[in-house]
Amino acid sequence: MHDFLRRSVILGQSSVPQHERITAMIPVERALPSGGAVPTLRKRTGELTRKAVSKTMSKSLILCDCSGSQCVDGEGISNATGLSCSKVHTGLCTKEIDAAARFLQSGEAIIACQQERAIFEELADELDVDAPGFVDLRDRAGWSDQGADATPKMAALAAEAMLPAAGAKTVDVASEGVTLLVGAADTVLPVAEQLKDMLALTVMITDGEDMPISRDYDVVRGRVARVSGALGGFTVRIDAFQQIEPGGRGAFA
Repeated sequence: MHDFLRRSVILGQSSVPQHERITAMIPVERALPSGGAVPTLRKRTGELTRKAVSKTMSKSLILCDCSGSQCVDGEGISNATGLSCSKVHTGLCTKEIDAAARFLQSGEAIIACQQERAIFEELADELDVDAPGFVDLRDRAGWSDQGADATPKMAALAAEAMLPAAGAKTVDVASEGVTLLVGAADTVLPVAEQLKDMLALTVMITDGEDMPISRDYDVVRGRVARVSGALGGFTVRIDAFQQIEPGGRGAFA
């Protein structure tokens, strides 16, 4: 048995003959929490008020009624949140795109539109400025059942958009280069040829194709019965396991 398999394969307890069923414990990566612990996301609760946006008062909410399809009360939103609101535009993504450009160049804009977000992001890229923030007042409030009475909901959505974004979960992964490629021979073998000089590689062929001539990496055959674990640490259970017999003509056995 190859050294890799001797280290990482454990015989399963099963009535199936040994050469047809084993359990393979294949360590792929080692995951380490960043700073000793994985940060968690905090759920923010409570009423959104002026206090919630007091630290982001320099930002301006850029309003648009989407061609007059919704009622937007800029003064009401500003009074409820303390935010600086622009006048209510009607075609910010089309005929008033120049106004949008000026807001983006200020660097403190929150665009009250999600549908045309890509347009504003492309505009920011052309202007070589940071992409603005976005909040959906139309679909979540202006076009809702509240209709003309949706100002309180719009104000709450605008205040929420001003809250600092929750930090994303991060995990540091220390790779030891141990890699398992699984798939049909014509798919995984070309990949193996590209990776063989960089990683400790084992290839598991899942179809009946002939074994490769190369001995630059370990080759086995089998079926993946189960994969468990998480990023950085996996356990793979393999059924109908076969490995290359190094003697004779080198067929799978």
